[in-house]
Amino acid sequence: MAGDKKTKQGNKREAGYDTGNKRFKYIILLFIILLSASGFFLILYGGARYGPASTHDSVAYMYASESLVSGKGLVYFGYDSPFVQWPPLYPLVLSAVNLLINLLNGFLDCNLLHAAGYLNGLAFSLIIFFAGYWLLKGTGSPVISICGSIAVLASIPLTYVSRFVWSEPLFILLLLLFMINLDNYIYRLSLKALVGCIIFAALAFLTRYVGATLIITGCILLIARKGKLINKIVETLIFGFFSSLPAALWMTRNYLLINTLTGGRSPARDSFPDNFTSTFKQLASWFVPGHAESAFHLMLLLALLISVLTVIKNRLIRENPVEKEKAARQEMNGDLAYKIAIPLVFALVYISYLVVSASLVAFDSINDRLLSPAFVPFTMGVFFLLYSFMRAKNGDENGKIRAVLTKSLFIVFFLVWLTYPSSEIVASTLYVHEKGAGILASEWWANSAVIEYVKKIPGGIKIYSNFPDAIYIHTGKKAGYTPKKEGLDLYGLDRFKKIIENEGNAYIAWFDGNAPIDIYDIEELKEHFAMEEIEKLPGGMICKITGLRGFYNEYGE
Repeated sequence: MAGDKKTKQGNKREAGYDTGNKRFKYIILLFIILLSASGFFLILYGGARYGPASTHDSVAYMYASESLVSGKGLVYFGYDSPFVQWPPLYPLVLSAVNLLINLLNGFLDCNLLHAAGYLNGLAFSLIIFFAGYWLLKGTGSPVISICGSIAVLASIPLTYVSRFVWSEPLFILLLLLFMINLDNYIYRLSLKALVGCIIFAALAFLTRYVGATLIITGCILLIARKGKLINKIVETLIFGFFSSLPAALWMTRNYLLINTLTGGRSPARDSFPDNFTSTFKQLASWFVPGHAESAFHLMLLLALLISVLTVIKNRLIRENPVEKEKAARQEMNGDLAYKIAIPLVFALVYISYLVVSASLVAFDSINDRLLSPAFVPFTMGVFFLLYSFMRAKNGDENGKIRAVLTKSLFIVFFLVWLTYPSSEIVASTLYVHEKGAGILASEWWANSAVIEYVKKIPGGIKIYSNFPDAIYIHTGKKAGYTPKKEGLDLYGLDRFKKIIENEGNAYIAWFDGNAPIDIYDIEELKEHFAMEEIEKLPGGMICKITGLRGFYNEYGE
C-alpha cells in the first residue's frame, strides 16, 4: 500500500502537479475558464456594431426555426419547400432560442439574429474550455493545457466561423465532447462513456451531414483498441447503429417528402487534385504565413510519422511483459497513444471525406469554414504528441533536466508562433467591428438603396430577388429566389409560373453584382413574364411581374 501511495504521488509529480495538491489543478482550470470567457467576448465584440455575420445558410437556419415556431414545420428559405439541405439540430436549437425570446419579449431587447451571435460565442468559449480540460486531464501538465487553450482561442478558422450564424461552432463542440468520451471509454471501458460517444456522435450527425465522419472514426478506433475481438465487434455495432439512427430517420423523412436524402446536389466543379492542393494550402494558412507553406507541410508529415511511431511503440510495450510492467510503474495518465490517435484519426478521416466529397458533388470551395472542424482535433493530437516528448519518467534525473529544457524551448517556440495567428485575429476582429463581417453583415447592405425601397413595399406583396437573404436580414420581410435553371422541380421555372399565375403581381428586387449563376436573371425572366421596370437605383433595380407572357408575345408572333 505504501508503495502504491508513493507511486501515485510520483505520477502526480510526473504529470505536472508541482504543488502536489488539487488546489493547483483548480487554479489552472480557473485560468482556462478565463481564456474561454475571452473567446466569448472576442466574438461578441466583432459583431457589436453590425451583428453576427450571415449568409444564405444563416438565413435558411433562422427561417426554418421561425417557421417551426409558427407551426409550419421546418421550411426552406427562398422556395417555401421542405427543409432538407441540412440536418435539423441547429434550426431546432434556434427554435428554442426563438421561443425564449418570445417568452421574455418584455424583458429582452434582442432578436434571433443577435441571439444566434451569443449562442455561437458561447459555443466557441465552451470549445476552448473543453479543449483545455481534456489536455489537463490527459496530461496533468499546466504548460500543455494552457498553451493548448490559447492555441484554440487564437484559432483563425474557429474565430472565423464563430462570427457567422452557422452550425459549425455547435458541430465542433459536439465533436470535442465525442472525442473526450471516446478517450474515456477506450481507457476505462465505461458504459457511461460509450453512451456519451453515441449521444454526441448522433447529435453531430444531426447538425451536419459530414457528422458521419465521427461515426466512421468511432468504429475504426473501437475495432482497433486492445481487447477481445467479439467484444469489440459488438460494441462497434451498437455504437454505429444507435449513433446513425436519428440521422437515418431524418433522411428517410427527406426521401418521403421530396424523393432526395440530403437535397439536390450537382456534379463537382473541382477535380480531386485541385481539392487536395487547396485543402493543404488552406490548412497551412492557419499556422504559418503564406511564404512558409512548404515548412508547414514538412512539419505536418513529420508529426504524422511521429504519431504513427508513437502508437506502434505503445502497442509493442503492451505486448511485451517486461515493458508492460515498466510502463505500469511509470503510468502515463491513461493511454497516451490513443489520446494522440483519436483526434488525428478523426482529422484524417474528415479531411479525406471532405476532399473526396468535393470531387464528386458541387458545394462551396474548400475553405476555412468547411475545414474548421479539423482544427481542434489536429491541435489536440499535436499537443498530446508534444507532451509525450516533454514528460519526465520517475527516477530519471537526466530525463527531468531534459523535460525542463524541452518545456522551455517549447514555450519560446509557442510564443513566437503565437504572434502570427493572434495578429491575424486581432486585425480581423477590429475590421469586422468597424466594417461588418462581410457577406450580408456589412455597411454596403445596411445602406443599400434597394433595401431601403423594399422596406416601403406594402406587406402581403410577393417579393423575389437574387439576394432574398439580404432582404430578410435587413428588412425582416420574407422574400424568395427567382427560379433555378436546373435542379429539383420545387425550385424550377414551371413551379414559379404557377405561383405567379395563382397569386398575381410580384416585385423583383434585383441587386447589381455577383448574382448566383444558377437562377434566372431579369432579362431571362422577361422571356417568360410580363414585366415593367419600376425604378433604377444605385446598386440595383426594382421590377414588377404583372403576369405570364402571352403565347404570341412569348414566340414573337
